[in-house]
Amino acid sequence: MRIGSMCIMDAATTRCDDCHAKERETQRPGLPVFRASLWPLFRRMEFSLFNRRSNRSRYTTRRVGHPAYMLALLLATSIVHGDADALYRQGAAVFESDPAKACGLFVQAAEQGNVSAMVGAGHCFETGAGAAKDYAKAIAWYEKAVAQNSLKACEGLARIYASCEDPEFHDGELAVKYASAVARKNPRDADALAILAAAHARNLDFAQAVKFQSDAVRYCSLEQASGFKERIAQYKRGIPEPVAASEVWILSAADQGMPWGLYMQGRQCLEKQEEDQAVQWFERAVAAGSAEAALELGDCHWLGLGAGIDYIKAAECYATATDAGVELGEDRAERMAYFDKVWERLEHSDAEECFEEGRRNERWIDEIVSRVGNNMDKEKLKVIRAAGLKRSMYCYAIAMAKGHAPAKKEFERIQGELNKKSSTTTPSVAAKRAEPPKNPYAKEQRPSRGKAADLVDEAVQARNNGEQKAAFDLFMESYSIDPSANNGYAAYSLWHYYRKGLPGVPEDSAQAEQWQLRAADNGHPEALHSVLRTYTETDANPEAAMEYAAKLLVWPRQNYRFWDVLAQAYALNGNFPKAVEFQMRAIEALKTETERLQQRHSAQYATDLEHYQKSTLPPG
Repeated sequence: MRIGSMCIMDAATTRCDDCHAKERETQRPGLPVFRASLWPLFRRMEFSLFNRRSNRSRYTTRRVGHPAYMLALLLATSIVHGDADALYRQGAAVFESDPAKACGLFVQAAEQGNVSAMVGAGHCFETGAGAAKDYAKAIAWYEKAVAQNSLKACEGLARIYASCEDPEFHDGELAVKYASAVARKNPRDADALAILAAAHARNLDFAQAVKFQSDAVRYCSLEQASGFKERIAQYKRGIPEPVAASEVWILSAADQGMPWGLYMQGRQCLEKQEEDQAVQWFERAVAAGSAEAALELGDCHWLGLGAGIDYIKAAECYATATDAGVELGEDRAERMAYFDKVWERLEHSDAEECFEEGRRNERWIDEIVSRVGNNMDKEKLKVIRAAGLKRSMYCYAIAMAKGHAPAKKEFERIQGELNKKSSTTTPSVAAKRAEPPKNPYAKEQRPSRGKAADLVDEAVQARNNGEQKAAFDLFMESYSIDPSANNGYAAYSLWHYYRKGLPGVPEDSAQAEQWQLRAADNGHPEALHSVLRTYTETDANPEAAMEYAAKLLVWPRQNYRFWDVLAQAYALNGNFPKAVEFQMRAIEALKTETERLQQRHSAQYATDLEHYQKSTLPPG
């Protein structure tokens, strides 16, 4: 007997002939599942309904009435679940050889309600196995699986919220919530404990991070032990794993006085060309024990960022960094090796003696050049003169640090001469040692903003002192005085206050969005980058993307992130030649970044470039 294409007698003790023959030809995947799980239940239901003393006709009528309808529903359900299970098993079988096919099968099975397939689909989108990496989709599938009590999905959510590559998806509280659930079920699982430690670190609770990472070391394998122990030292220094962090997280860490947060806040200020604030952050970080900040502060004193040039303070900062085990790098080591020789000679001399030593050294080098000038190659002669001038420059710098005012003029004269020489020639290694370091954060001339600028400076000072509500009020007052493009930093700061919510300022997503757009409209580069990502990825809007791309394109200090999002904007508008050009620039700019960043982005950037060259948009 059949209802549509389904036989309601298949699960009974007797079968109709045509269905019996068809079953031999093609076995339906749902039947074995039904027989193993639902058939005994149905038999008990059938017995309770029909095992009674009655005439045959009444029994037959009831058997093909309500029970048949129930059996059809149960059988249909079993076939659907059987199909989903089969799809998941097929995906699991081909995952190693063909992850793209496996991902498609997982998604199909997940859409039919298979929990394991939901976890599999989330894993594919989380790791980029078989599909473009998409944390939003991974989170969506994991959350559906968590609703079905999947512990594996909890682990996936904890990984994304604690340690995914994109800081925008980091959420310390949610990471701790899901990681704790996994660790409670597996209290001796080293990987679960390590994820819980990373979650606490992302939640700025490094004491708990150290505790759980130490527990992970107790239960980990020998292969894991070395890396896990290194992570303990990392957490003790207040550094999350991975080190990628959002600006809001860094600001929160800095406000709590954490050395790494203070150091990273200083780095961000340097990138924004806010040298005065950068020096203040670095000084606080050094006081808190950050060796990396000592290195950066040394560069600021050496290059004159945020304060006058002071080679003596720079040398002290470099010494602090090396004492803590941080390598100076080739350039710093070379310049300090030369400067230390001059400093050893003049350390106990007064300012006037240092100044006169610089003068004597200049006369001496001029005499040497005049004597051998006709008998030596001109390029070698330039190298010798540059090295001699560098020594005089160091003498004048020491005199300046000791309070000799005229030394500044002589120092700037020699520095200008050396910079001019280095810009017109390609020096050898010896000449490179004689060159004064270039300033990578040279401040451009900015129009005066009067009182608004003063209020911003006060706000930054209040924020550095932990007075968040006062800083918020000052930024707001500054922007009310000058809402023009000159005051983009005030709007940018207010966006961050509303976005995350800080002491005295409640979180407000609607206000955050408005201030983000204001900061972008005022030309703030980080706000422009964030808005562009929204209009090219989350909420595709080609016209708006091009509007903000044009503003970001004129920003003088492009980095790999800016070029990448510009490529996305032009590709979204169909201008693939420009997208290819900008993506290639992003790849070139990425080569100057750290090895960790290169490993994180290089494969994705190369894939995007291939799509743009084919005039297609990358998937997702």
